[in-house]
Amino acid sequence: MAKTADRLLSGVKRRVIIPSSQALMSDADLLALADDVIASFMVPMLKSTRGDFFVTSTATDLVASQAAYDIPYRAAGRTIRDLKLVDSAGSTSDMNLYQIEDVHMFTGTGSPSGFYFKGDKIIVVPAPSDGTSDLEIWYELMPSELVVLSSSSVVSSATTTVVTVDQVPSSIDAGSTVDFIQGRSGNSILAMDKTVVSVTPTTITFASGAIPTALGSGDYLAVSQKSPVVMLPDSAYPLLETMTAIRVLNSIGDFEGADRLKSDVKEEKEMLLKLLEPRVTGENTKIVNHNGLLRGRRGAYRGRLFR
Repeated sequence: MAKTADRLLSGVKRRVIIPSSQALMSDADLLALADDVIASFMVPMLKSTRGDFFVTSTATDLVASQAAYDIPYRAAGRTIRDLKLVDSAGSTSDMNLYQIEDVHMFTGTGSPSGFYFKGDKIIVVPAPSDGTSDLEIWYELMPSELVVLSSSSVVSSATTTVVTVDQVPSSIDAGSTVDFIQGRSGNSILAMDKTVVSVTPTTITFASGAIPTALGSGDYLAVSQKSPVVMLPDSAYPLLETMTAIRVLNSIGDFEGADRLKSDVKEEKEMLLKLLEPRVTGENTKIVNHNGLLRGRRGAYRGRLFR
């Protein structure tokens, strides 16, 4: 069952004994603190398990003679997990990460063999000679900011262009962009940044091809980068609730209460990590030598590139 933002609010208030009618902090304030915990604590901790919990991919068209491409704007930490080249025939090849000190070796245009970072850009080298290939960018998608259920729509059914929902919030109207969010454990994003064509009180219409085929009853629609459900493994929810409650208590000056809850954090974190890592226990890990001679790739030798 999905862990909703509304459930998180109730749990945090119960832990810190804040009545529903209190005026110290609004629900929006509480959810903002939860977002801070997710961004500053939960995501880094889950990334440290190397379980690829947030990994997704997107394809970017290469443009002839253009070397610089954007990192996906929703990538956690402005980092990428991997970069691959997909040619016009659909064949995929790895892209090497080159050091800035060595990129002067690549001039002119051709078929890109690697890349480096320059600020917030991915620079492919050499620059592509044509636009027939794609960059396949793998990255970790940052969990969306939490909103209450009334700020989203619950899916009842869907066709190829129309989604029937329980209600359409005022934040969703013609021209707005929305995410389609899975309504069960994991709460992954089925599709993101899709533009709304029109709305009625219980339907939302999109262009053909915008609605993901996996969308079903019980899933959610919300404004892009917002979510009514917690986009973490269900087993991480108790720790999120505890950490958020600590932030709330510190914010209202109840430092003694925050210290009492801190004693729970270490145990909850240790138990969670024991559950999450390793993510698979019954299979061996295959180590691939990406620069091996049999792979026909460029390699590195004593810090220098060779062909």
